[in-house]
Amino acid sequence: MEKIKKIEIWGAAWGIIIGSLLHFTYQWFGEARVIGLFSAINESVWEHTKLLFFPVLFFTIVELRYVRDRNRLLLAKVAESVFGILFIISFFYTYTSALGVHSFFPVDIASFFAAVVVGKCVSYRIIIGTMLPSARIPWFASASVVAIIMIVFFIATFSPPDIPLFTEAPEPAQAAATNQRKQIEIEYPEFRNFENQESFAGKSVKEVKDGNDLYVAYMVLGSGLPIAEATCFRVDWMRRVYKIGEFPIGVDSYAGYRDIDPKTCNGKK
Repeated sequence: MEKIKKIEIWGAAWGIIIGSLLHFTYQWFGEARVIGLFSAINESVWEHTKLLFFPVLFFTIVELRYVRDRNRLLLAKVAESVFGILFIISFFYTYTSALGVHSFFPVDIASFFAAVVVGKCVSYRIIIGTMLPSARIPWFASASVVAIIMIVFFIATFSPPDIPLFTEAPEPAQAAATNQRKQIEIEYPEFRNFENQESFAGKSVKEVKDGNDLYVAYMVLGSGLPIAEATCFRVDWMRRVYKIGEFPIGVDSYAGYRDIDPKTCNGKK
């Protein structure tokens, strides 16, 4: 029993690490279709349930070497997978509806971790017989359910039903840009309420949207010089903030520049 507990703990760590990596592997491997079968290919809720299911499936191969009762092991893996998938889906729609938000990445990550851990608890209790003690389901029946779930994942990857669960619901563009800019001002609080900060000639902010990325230039206006200084950032779709640079670079950078390119932080004449 102690051995089973240790295996399930290692399985939870495996699930969290590998599941997190599967969020990015489709992009890392150049959007290869075979990688997409096992990875999240977009930001739909359904695609994120892959991050739980496939690590469970892969780790089951390891567990087959240590758990003698294959009937209970595979039943436990079916229960763990189904519970985890339903947990992720129900938690997402509950909190986004209750709070009236599109989604919040840290909460999504936390719910995934919770689904992995609680799923392992369910699996452990089934394997040792404290949950569903009288179940007598042959291993091949449980394996068939796993195979069906896997086939559904494969089909839905590139031919998803046209319903919200399977489709990526983009955040409204204006809301996305607002939240991305807020992230800059969380990490760099000196830029909060920038336009209203005291300045001799005033301050302004210029934003440029390029795909899912937002480029922002915080500009201090000059007296006699259109732009005295500026600091530029890029924020990606995951709201990771990257500082691009500052203006001016040299003494001569002031001459003749009337605008700033937020993508490069270079002056524009």
